[in-house]
Parts: sequence; structure tokens; C-alpha cells
Amino acid sequence: MDIKTITRNELLEIINENKEAIIVDVLDRSSYEKEHIPKAISIPLAELAVNAEKILPNKQAAIIVYCVGFECLASTQAVNTLVSLGYVNVMDYKGGLQDYREANLPMETGSVMKNTLASSITLKGLPLTLVGRKLTVNKPAPNFVAVNNALNRVTLDDFKGKVKVLTSFLSLDTPVCDLQVKAFNQNVTTLYSDVVVLGISKDLPFAQERFCALNHIDQVTILSDYQRSSFGINYGLLIKENNLLARAVIILDANDHVRYIQIIDEVTHAPNYEDALDQLNKVVHSPPLPKVDYASVHCIPCEEGMPPLEHETIVRRLQNLSNWECVEDLKLVKTFQFKDFIEAKYFLDLLSCIAEEQGHHPIFNLAYNKLRVTLTTHAAGGLTDNDFLLAKIIDEIT
Repeated sequence: MDIKTITRNELLEIINENKEAIIVDVLDRSSYEKEHIPKAISIPLAELAVNAEKILPNKQAAIIVYCVGFECLASTQAVNTLVSLGYVNVMDYKGGLQDYREANLPMETGSVMKNTLASSITLKGLPLTLVGRKLTVNKPAPNFVAVNNALNRVTLDDFKGKVKVLTSFLSLDTPVCDLQVKAFNQNVTTLYSDVVVLGISKDLPFAQERFCALNHIDQVTILSDYQRSSFGINYGLLIKENNLLARAVIILDANDHVRYIQIIDEVTHAPNYEDALDQLNKVVHSPPLPKVDYASVHCIPCEEGMPPLEHETIVRRLQNLSNWECVEDLKLVKTFQFKDFIEAKYFLDLLSCIAEEQGHHPIFNLAYNKLRVTLTTHAAGGLTDNDFLLAKIIDEIT
């Protein structure tokens, strides 16, 4: 069987032009946690035959597999396995980690294994697509904007200094979601009085208020993401096909670091409450991770007279981005290509939400299936930390 192999440049071109392409690291998890190609998911070769159809439901998708390097046979074996399972667009990046590293391209570290299910959830067996930013355990949690039953704006910042359980679900009108809210209302706050539980869905606030009153939900703060999809986008839990939220449990420590992620692969199934409570107990009884500088996770307000970044700093920061072009040290530019106008417009809507919340003002040029994004700080007359921060966030969005 002929196996399609690709070079590093071909890999980068595919990543840039095809937002739906999936990169699979088939090495063991310890290697993956040490370093991996950005946005790659971990499916060790030994688990591939069993888990492929669960984690990779779309057999038409572009799938790129890699291992250590040219002498490693694991990627070739992985391609053969996937093809035998009916996948039709599988490619082998033979250069692997060694080739990618030698080009001084940015790598990612840490485990996001629980996140790999995010792109493969199903509803009664039918595959669904999740969009938004990618969460990583032990990294700062993004802020988000939702509304409460009184239609008042609520953000993550409103619960500073508290351990938080974020539990998202499709709708309170479904029995599993009903039980999910009741379970956290009864169990978490009984065990840990200082823990904040936030239940988040796309239900209208009026329906949420009625549900809470009828079921005596007084220990869980129910929030609605119906206005802007801010939570869904920032936490990678927005279901593209129906604009609802995936079922998930996320635990944040008192300094708002993500400490646990459980995304339910079949949305009609309940969360693993035992595992979530066990992890919550560990977070409650361990010190929070150190606070991070606000400017490292959120754009800061621009002021007239603020200086642009020096050329050397720009060159160094550019190495941490994926395929952004720097134009005369004045602006960052990247063009995304999609299959049609609808897909391009959808991605534009996601970026608009993020940019608005970050207080940034990008330039968007939409031409049929191509979206060109330009970042610059007008008040500085050039590039600032804000531009690189937003570029990094945009690179996170699937």
C-alpha cells in the first residue's frame, strides 16, 4: 500500500489552510507531555486501533500522524491502522519531532489528553464538532461573560479567590442535564462549603430561574451563555452544529488555573461524578498554582504614547506563533482559508467575540472563503504585547 508522506513545509501549509486538519502524536503519553507539535492530540500507537473511531469520528478528515523522526516506524504503522479502519485522507509526517524541532518551531508541553475528546463528541452516536479555545491543565483559565437569572453580566472575575467547579450542559429540559445540576447542588456544596459551583448552559435565563425555583437549586449558580457564546468559545465547548454547550466538568483552583477537565464524549451520558469529586478533593486540599501576571492572559488598555516593541523582541515573540507574518515590525498578518463563505464567516464570529472581550481592535478582511486578520496597536504606532497575545489566542481556536 502506498503511504502519503509529507514534509515539514507541507505540514505547515496544511495546518495554515485547513482548520479541520487533525495532527496525531502516536508516541507514548510521557513523551507527549514532555513536548509535542502544537494542537496535536495524543493517541499512543498501542491504543489507536481501539480508540480511533471514538476520538476521530470523521473518516474524511485530513489526519497527519507523526512519531520521533525519520527512523521511527510508529507513524507508518499508525497510517496503516487508520487506512484499514476506513480513513481516506491520512498522511505520514516522517520527519516527526526531530525535524520539527530542528526548524526551531514552537512546541507545546503538558498533558491535554482529556481535551482530545473535545473534537469527537457525539449525540446518540452522531458526531458533533466543538469549536473554541483549547484548555490545558495547569494553565490559566480564560475569563468569560455570561448572564444570571436577573440578566446581569457575570464573569469569572466575580468569583476570585474561590475554588470553582464549572459544569456545562446542553439544556435543563433534558433529564441528564436535570440530574447533573441536582447532583452538584447536593454533593459538592455539602462536602465543601467554600467551593463555588457554576452551572452553565444556553437556556434562557427565565427558564433557568424557573428550573431553580421548582427544584430548590440554591447551592449552584446557574448562568446563561445564550447572548454571546462567550463561555463556549473561551472553553472550547461550543457545539458548532446546534450552538449548544457540550457536557463537561472543569475544576479551577483559587488562582483560576485549570486543574481538571472532563468532557463527556457522548452528550446523552452523565459525567463521571466520582472522578470529578475525587479530583475536587485534591484541588481543595492542595495549594493553588501561583498567580500569573494579568497582562500575560489579557490585553491591557492602550494609551497614547506607549512605545512599540523593539525589532529583537518582535523576532523572538514571532517564533512562538504559528504562521503569522510580520510586516515591517508594524503589524501581524495571517490568512485563514475555509471551504466556503459560511465557514469563514463562522470563524470571524468566533474571533470577534474574543477580540471584543480582550479590548482589541483587529482588522478583518473577508473575501468569500478567506479571512485575513491584521493585528496592530494604533496607539503605539506598531506592535505591542497585546498583538502577540491576541495572535496566540487566535491560534488556540479550533
